[in-house]
Amino acid sequence: MKSISQIFADEPYVVATGGNGAGFENSSTLVFTNTYTFGRQEIGSTNGTLTVDYEQGQQVRAVLTENVSTIALQNMPVFGGRLEMILVQDEVGGRTVSWPAAWVTGGSFAPEVTATPGARDRFVISNDGFDIYLDIAGQDYR
Repeated sequence: MKSISQIFADEPYVVATGGNGAGFENSSTLVFTNTYTFGRQEIGSTNGTLTVDYEQGQQVRAVLTENVSTIALQNMPVFGGRLEMILVQDEVGGRTVSWPAAWVTGGSFAPEVTATPGARDRFVISNDGFDIYLDIAGQDYR
């Protein structure tokens, strides 16, 4: 099996750490200058607000125990941020989510979450530097 240095020995790519972002230097080297946890975080809402901290992990699972009227993204990169959000209805079900109006959605309509108790819906949230996009990855998993 090849080591990572052997795999990239003939390629013009250099990966580095430290700092607070990612970008190209000298137009041929991609340099990563921050560390993010590519892990899972479980969150809940408080007073109708669901707060997602990008730096805590890009796979987010939230059990809906109330209607969510606000979604707040923290520490999401201005360009290239992407996360998966899994919303789970609690045993009561029927919880709703109001998506931020500024987010761009397919068909220009905000998706509804499945109301069935225990149902899970998957969404992908991404940022291209201009807009935040909300995509449905799948709904009504049980």
